[in-house]
Amino acid sequence: MHKKNNSGLDQDRLLQLKSVIEDDIRRGLYYGGVFAIGRHGEVGFHEAFGYADPEAKRPVRKDSVFSLFSTTKAFTNVLVFRAIELGQFALTTKVSEIVPEFSGGLREHVTVFSLITHSSGLPSIYTPKPGMYIDVLEEMIAAICEVVQPEAKPGERVDYSPLVSHALLGEMVRRTDPMGRSYRQLVEDEILKPLDLKDTSVGMRPDLRERHLFPEFGDNAPMDHLGH
Repeated sequence: MHKKNNSGLDQDRLLQLKSVIEDDIRRGLYYGGVFAIGRHGEVGFHEAFGYADPEAKRPVRKDSVFSLFSTTKAFTNVLVFRAIELGQFALTTKVSEIVPEFSGGLREHVTVFSLITHSSGLPSIYTPKPGMYIDVLEEMIAAICEVVQPEAKPGERVDYSPLVSHALLGEMVRRTDPMGRSYRQLVEDEILKPLDLKDTSVGMRPDLRERHLFPEFGDNAPMDHLGH
């Protein structure tokens, strides 16, 4: 009979998972990480493994802080649907109606729906201009409006947008917010605080810096993620 912990999860399978992770790290598939598994509100597995760097100088801890990258798109999506519920715009709203700098040509057909479904026809790029910093939304929007054009009519195809679509969506949410808040403040007020996510922030909060593990891209990164 399989042993169960308080969460109802199979303890033997969790031990097998732990063994697999440790073997992955020994084989160099990744340096380390934090893994958490829960069921019915009970955490059944929460372990830190390995190190943050190839030299094994900095061990990963359970309270280590990681860069979320495109997981942040989920935050933006929540703010978009909240704005729709509040009547700030609709799925059919054209980007150019709220961001007039983003207008002309095929841009006129780009809507909230096409952005959020990655079907806008905009190119799958990681930065609008080579070598530019990508951590200030205002600068990103200015560069996108200056140089980024759709490569196809919206709705014709789906191309994952690592940057442009959700930068524009974040700007639309920001510009239509009745309180005039920044994107960062909107995430803080409407998502992080209500969910009591104390260790999450948009940008590097000073009190989290010591616990932050700098991301290691290995050989798989087509981008530099440069920032101020």
